[in-house]
Amino acid sequence: MTPNPTPDTPTPPTTGPAAGGARARAATAASGRKRRATTPAADSAGKEATAAVAATGRTAGAQPSTGRAGTQPGAQPGARPGAGRAEAGGRRAPVLRGKPEPAAGAPGLTFREKMSGYFAMGVADPGEGARVGRRTRWRLTLRATVTIDDMRAFVADPLHPGTLRGEIELPGVAQRIPFHDGIFQLFAPSGEPDLTLLVYEAPFSYDGQAYYLAGRKNVRDDLGLDLWPDTTTLEVRLHRGPDARGEVVGAGVLRLGVAELAALLVSMRARNVASPVEAARVFGAFGLLFARSLRASYLQRPRAFVRARARRGEER
Repeated sequence: MTPNPTPDTPTPPTTGPAAGGARARAATAASGRKRRATTPAADSAGKEATAAVAATGRTAGAQPSTGRAGTQPGAQPGARPGAGRAEAGGRRAPVLRGKPEPAAGAPGLTFREKMSGYFAMGVADPGEGARVGRRTRWRLTLRATVTIDDMRAFVADPLHPGTLRGEIELPGVAQRIPFHDGIFQLFAPSGEPDLTLLVYEAPFSYDGQAYYLAGRKNVRDDLGLDLWPDTTTLEVRLHRGPDARGEVVGAGVLRLGVAELAALLVSMRARNVASPVEAARVFGAFGLLFARSLRASYLQRPRAFVRARARRGEER
């Protein structure tokens, strides 16, 4: 005898449309029980996956793959794409557009100077070398680039030092001879109270031999109008060896002409400056130092007249 079915487990019909509907309802109920049995684990896994995706998006800050930049965290509305990029450590580096990069190093100055004049080998006195060179038509030309790395330090240092590089044209040598690591000094003290020096020194090598060209402009208030010749006349001596202690093998006198002075002024460039205002400060500092040095040499110390009066007194 077949047992009667329990109330909570009805037996579906086995044939006909009703049987098909009953079987469908039974399958749906079983599927629901299966989903109810697996829902907690699935929900937990889904939540973990969703959290992981959200965390990844926050960390990477990935943009859409379409190539169009989206708005980054912290960006202002309407900001340009890429403004405020993140650096390592979470800091933001500003992106400058249309502005110069900050100057690296201290503000300085550079200019080019060309001096040329009569020169002779085998003499040690610049005046004698100029006289011999005028007869033989031998000339020496110095093409120099003066560099002042730090204008503030240049003004503060009593020697007012800079560096020198360029080329030398020697008589009898076809090609120009390059040099670097030279010395420049502006109105450097000489040890005499009324004499300052503009120093130009250039080490170079030719045909395996080291040479050293040492030149100076003597700035001193003598009788007459001597400011122009003092500041444009360079007496040079050529030494054999790496410095000015070597034997003098040649000498002469170089001069800076009016055209060369104009070219010097045009070639002046400010270095490591971020704006025209800062460049103007560099030019102003150099010009002020030059003017003050000339005033000290020619206006505040008229010793030439004192020396002339003393000589006249001795002659009497």
